[in-house]
Amino acid sequence: MRENLLLRLVGGLGVVLSLGSCGADSGITPPFTVTQLSDTAPAWSPDGLAIAYAHFDPTHPDTSGLYLADTTGGQIRRLATGLPRSIDWSPDSQHIVYDDDFGIHVVNRDGDSLRTIYMGGAFPSWSYDGSTIAFDTNRHIWFMAPDGSHLRQASSAFPVRMPDWSRDDSRLVVVSYPASAPSGELATLNLSDDSLHPITANSRVNEYPRWSPAGGEITWDHWGATSGGANRPEVWIADSSGSGAYRLIVADSQPSWHPGGMTVVFSMQATDAIHLFAIGLDGTGLRQITH
Repeated sequence: MRENLLLRLVGGLGVVLSLGSCGADSGITPPFTVTQLSDTAPAWSPDGLAIAYAHFDPTHPDTSGLYLADTTGGQIRRLATGLPRSIDWSPDSQHIVYDDDFGIHVVNRDGDSLRTIYMGGAFPSWSYDGSTIAFDTNRHIWFMAPDGSHLRQASSAFPVRMPDWSRDDSRLVVVSYPASAPSGELATLNLSDDSLHPITANSRVNEYPRWSPAGGEITWDHWGATSGGANRPEVWIADSSGSGAYRLIVADSQPSWHPGGMTVVFSMQATDAIHLFAIGLDGTGLRQITH
């Protein structure tokens, strides 16, 4: 299982971090090495005014952390130190939840009141009603309140990872790892009856799914094959049943949605670094956000 976009970054200096989680249902995953100046894990605020993301500079690691920028890549400021792996917003756009090698944390939009709400865990996702944060423990999906209380297992589905909420909070899109597809396939998890419904069945790596806040479409990171047989990361779009799937762009990926549902933000190589870009769902309007 690939654990983070940062696993792909090669060359230069590096910092080794562990993705092993602890807590309710701990698992063990290999460490990955961050080796390139990188802007990753973007998350567009629900009010559409800002993008939170992880920044890492191997030559100046003291500048790494959780950053906030406006939608043009300006007014950049750091909210927290460390190396976030996955980021999401509260529905009122006032708080950010993210995970790193030490746990799941919540910080105010202005950078104040940073607090750890769970030691361990990964890929937190905030429900649209604001009451619940979903996350994974390498094997199962769990729920907790935004202050870390009311911890409970969300589903018996196993193994599943990387949850993200549907607009009505009735389902999650997840990555499932059945024996027939150990590299990961997308599925929707119906919370009312604990049932899994496949979205992909392509025997490729499918990861980092995000459900559109504007409707039924899902974007995700898919590892396609080149004509020479090599693997490459791509941004894909499909509806929640898996129909209408298409490749949006070849990129380093880990995509996320603009709240209007017509634009996707993602990471892509730019010269000698990974930066954030945005593109329309029709493949037009590509623009670089961070530099």
